[in-house]
Amino acid sequence: MDITQVQAFLRYIAELPEVQFIAASILVNTALAVAASIRNDDFQLPALANFLWRHLLPYVVAYVSIRIVADELGLQAVAAATWVIIQASLLGRIAASLHELGIPLPDNLAKLLRKDH
Repeated sequence: MDITQVQAFLRYIAELPEVQFIAASILVNTALAVAASIRNDDFQLPALANFLWRHLLPYVVAYVSIRIVADELGLQAVAAATWVIIQASLLGRIAASLHELGIPLPDNLAKLLRKDH
């Protein structure tokens, strides 16, 4: 595999709408987490890099890996289900950050986000 093939593969990954949506969700999540940590006076710059490394890379790698295998085996439903699970996780994190910032959420959602639940 030469550099041109690697570049083409990375471009393919970056152009997948699902990967773009995952990346956008992670960026929103990151911005909200930074805002919450600044509000709580516990922002640490190294934690930001760690957060992105621990969340962005695994979600994208997991989705792309499953997508490639699913496409090869004709199991697109598996890739779709994986994407839904990843998005549910990310949307839950976004809701938790909104809750931590004091933004009112529907009662049912706020109940799910309580730490003592």
